[in-house]
Amino acid sequence: MINALELVSISDFALSIVCLFLAGLTLGNGKTNKSPDNSLGFFILFIGLSAFMGGLNHGFFEPLNQSYYPRLLTFIFAAGGTFCIFNYTIKVFTKGKTAYVLTIISYIQLVGFVLATCYVNNFMLVIGNYAPILFFFFIMNVLNLKNGKREQYFSLFFLIMTLGTIVQVTKISASDLINNSTLFHTIVLIGYIILYFGIQQKKV
Repeated sequence: MINALELVSISDFALSIVCLFLAGLTLGNGKTNKSPDNSLGFFILFIGLSAFMGGLNHGFFEPLNQSYYPRLLTFIFAAGGTFCIFNYTIKVFTKGKTAYVLTIISYIQLVGFVLATCYVNNFMLVIGNYAPILFFFFIMNVLNLKNGKREQYFSLFFLIMTLGTIVQVTKISASDLINNSTLFHTIVLIGYIILYFGIQQKKV
């Protein structure tokens, strides 16, 4: 009989498979490497890698109390994804000195987070890292909703991510088997599919 931790691992692997597939579709569509959309492709790729490491950790290493390095990689890959979506938002919605300052901040945030992961073993660190960046991404897309469907998809992606984050933080569980982490993975999986469809919308 499967237990709750094993189901968390399975949901992590499911999220990883979907994200890696969507990343492949996004990065392999023939667009120039200078396209901001590639930043979103790498965002999804890093999230897929993070979910894969999370699946390995929960399924194999955590039961053996050997989760430090898998957890570290899980967090670092998530930070890489956060950096990429921050980079996309900067490229698309800012310019000049503002873009320059925000780019410096993005690198400082990345380095600071990686250093913090060596000492903090708590997923709240990951949430605290990505939440303000996703909110910035959301605000900039809301301000540009009139530009087309892309911004609508991206705004919906943020709302779904917020729902998943609330479930994770408040530890809402559907049952003893389906805990908050499994629900979180399931909810955000839908969000990444919506993000992908948003990427496919032409930028006006």
